[in-house]
Amino acid sequence: MVRPHSPTLFARARRRTDDRLTERLSTSDDAIFVLRGSEVGSVSSSVRELFGWEPELCVGRTLSELFGRDTYIVLDELQTMAEQAGGHLATRRGLSIEHDNGHLIWLDATINDLRNDTTVNGTVLTVHDVTSRVEMEQRIRDIEHHDPLTATANATMFEVIFNRALETGEPVGLIVVATPGVRQVNTDHGTDFGDDFLIEVSRRLASVLRSGDYVARVTNAQFAMIVNHLNSSDPQFDLDEVCDRVSAALSAPFTVNGKSVNVATTIRADFCTNETTADETTADAPPAGCRELLSELLSREGVPTSL
Repeated sequence: MVRPHSPTLFARARRRTDDRLTERLSTSDDAIFVLRGSEVGSVSSSVRELFGWEPELCVGRTLSELFGRDTYIVLDELQTMAEQAGGHLATRRGLSIEHDNGHLIWLDATINDLRNDTTVNGTVLTVHDVTSRVEMEQRIRDIEHHDPLTATANATMFEVIFNRALETGEPVGLIVVATPGVRQVNTDHGTDFGDDFLIEVSRRLASVLRSGDYVARVTNAQFAMIVNHLNSSDPQFDLDEVCDRVSAALSAPFTVNGKSVNVATTIRADFCTNETTADETTADAPPAGCRELLSELLSREGVPTSL
């Protein structure tokens, strides 16, 4: 015999479910928004720490008002996907939004359509803060592509930037600055002094860069500069002008920790273009002088080059 359900049992079960939802909203580290229609019906207290928003001020507002139009468009698409999937989760990674304190935070967002769940009666947006992970990934990428001592680009990143510059079809200047005297500096004054010297060299080279130019430390004692936006009618003139500024920047004595030293540097330069030349067999090969200079430069550290 099937007994009729007691209204009291239903009420107790509903209260227990409501209590669990309330507890989740009050204890979750993730930001949780329960959407009823287009507006936020309830929200977790964690939005205060994550976004700098007061929870009670979020209720009754739309996602567009809270997150801004660009992020709202993505979240609206997610909500549509979740509703069309019949209750399945829809996730989007790598969203970003500015905290009220001005800092950029990165988010993973998940939407679950629970409109048919009588205990929720809405769509649940869960936002997980992944800023630490994204920043760590960025630091790893920086380490992979930058020289740890001078913070300039390394040989690998230099080759990528150089090839991208050639793809424009415009003349690209290549300046190689060698500092063989750093070995003697290390011998006479110690490696810490030598490191500070190399940092100062990179700083001086960076000081003469124009907009769109790059500097990289490609070997222990060599730097390379990519000079973009050369005058197509006379690229050598523009390149010579930059070389003069590089020479002037490096001519002054180097003073590190009160010690002044004169360190010999050499400067070599050439310009490259992606256009076909009479003595080239392929259309995408730069002039021989620039190709040989780059190949010699990169091969000293065992960095492969296709040029």
